[in-house]
Amino acid sequence: MRTAYPEHRFAQDMPAFVARSRRTTDARTFQPVWPHGARCAATFTLHFDAQTLWRSMEQETLPNISLGEFGARVGIWRFLDLMARHDIRMTVFVPGWVAETYPDAIRAVAERGHELAYHGYHHVRADSGWDGSSWDAAREEAVMDHTISVLERLGGQRVIGYCSRLTPHTMDLLLRKGFRYCNNHMADDIPYWWMDDQGRPTGLLELPFDWVMTDSSYYFHTYLPFAGDLRSPEEARQVWQAEFDGAYAFGRYFLLVNHPQLSGRASRILGLERLVEYVKSKKDVWIAAAGEVADYWRATYPPASGHASR
Repeated sequence: MRTAYPEHRFAQDMPAFVARSRRTTDARTFQPVWPHGARCAATFTLHFDAQTLWRSMEQETLPNISLGEFGARVGIWRFLDLMARHDIRMTVFVPGWVAETYPDAIRAVAERGHELAYHGYHHVRADSGWDGSSWDAAREEAVMDHTISVLERLGGQRVIGYCSRLTPHTMDLLLRKGFRYCNNHMADDIPYWWMDDQGRPTGLLELPFDWVMTDSSYYFHTYLPFAGDLRSPEEARQVWQAEFDGAYAFGRYFLLVNHPQLSGRASRILGLERLVEYVKSKKDVWIAAAGEVADYWRATYPPASGHASR
């Protein structure tokens, strides 16, 4: 039986304009043009959560903590090697605690040319200011400032991407801190601009996500009924390849999410490599990190261009 989302929770947990309108953006998509005559664009992302994944789910058992360690001890390095073999620049979303705990891995990500992006501090609601009954804007900003400083100190690059909870205060914070894009939501399969109360684009770009495009839907063993029906690497590859074929046929944006502790397993990294080889076999695909896509979109389809409201 489906449980209705309580009205008071909806209004409390969302940006105000979303709570009022039940919308995040404008009403209609359009057909974009990609760089260099490409048919579509593709981005490979990592959520380098390590042990924080299990804290966020309140499942910090010893086996789960050790699986988080696998992501930092083994998985992240397999991903770095995979991307090096295929000359791909990826985007790595990292909680601040993970960056402070595994600084060598974060430095390696940056030194190999990849983008670092924001993913909270402990990967929990309290990162966004939740105190058990309401959202504390000052706490959210303090956690964000600390995490940004950690990532920028270790990575030597400006953090412009965000993947974490949006509270009633987050949008203003992101715009004030100079974030260029968010990667949480699903209103399109190309980038789109978030809208304000008056239906105007805010200047914060969404690089859309979908549950079919994350390894947690196939490899996450404790998230039933939403995920946890474990699938083989070949099954996951087939789904992702079909999604890529759709993006290629319709000229859309393919963004894949992986976790080092899940897809860093030997069999799964080999399955992912087969997908990478397939994507790269199409010579008219633009493969870019999330920040590069956001910068291209801002230059080509700026918020005031009219493409945000077609």
